[in-house]
Amino acid sequence: MSKARSLKVIENGCEVVADRVVKSLGQGAEYLQITPKFGRFVGNVNGEFSGWRWHVAAMKNGRVFDRLTGKAGMLVEDYIKLFDDHLFLDFEQTTVRTVK
Repeated sequence: MSKARSLKVIENGCEVVADRVVKSLGQGAEYLQITPKFGRFVGNVNGEFSGWRWHVAAMKNGRVFDRLTGKAGMLVEDYIKLFDDHLFLDFEQTTVRTVK
């Protein structure tokens, strides 16, 4: 999985990527679901407008994996800071993905 050069590349399909990564990471891998506490969008990501209503990534051993991080992953604390409005978002770690 390569790191995306811009958010335009990953406009859709975060669920598919998360499903594949959770499966490939094996036992102990979970989902990190990001949803707004207020409003309808997660806001800017790294200063760039996302237009996302939610986002989902894979997580294992305190590291998050998706097209924002690439195959190296990122510590969850640093990953959360990618979301400009992270204080107004829910970051839910779950074994079953519920966002669609």
